[in-house]
Amino acid sequence: MIAWIYQSDLPRPSIAELARIVLSFADKDPIADALVKDAVKAMTKNISNVTNRLGFSDSNYVLALSGGILQNHPWLVERLMRELSKQQISPRLTHVVRDPIYGAIVMASQKES
Repeated sequence: MIAWIYQSDLPRPSIAELARIVLSFADKDPIADALVKDAVKAMTKNISNVTNRLGFSDSNYVLALSGGILQNHPWLVERLMRELSKQQISPRLTHVVRDPIYGAIVMASQKES
């Protein structure tokens, strides 16, 4: 289903609406919950790949999260943080930002500190 959605001509707002629907049912429907778990695992894998390539270790990086889904569903961010902890790649600090440029600014300011 995920591959179909991203290969289709659906506009991004329509894809985001599908995500919101799935998230609204995650605590009531096992299929929606499984989709959320898969999404968290995919995000964790992406973060793991980047931290490995950059040579970061557990608690040795700042993570900036962006996007309406993560901004409006703090419980999803909590699930992601738990999964990162299980994989022993927890960030030292996490920011959920409205615009990716803010995350870059936060990371740059942390680096100079």
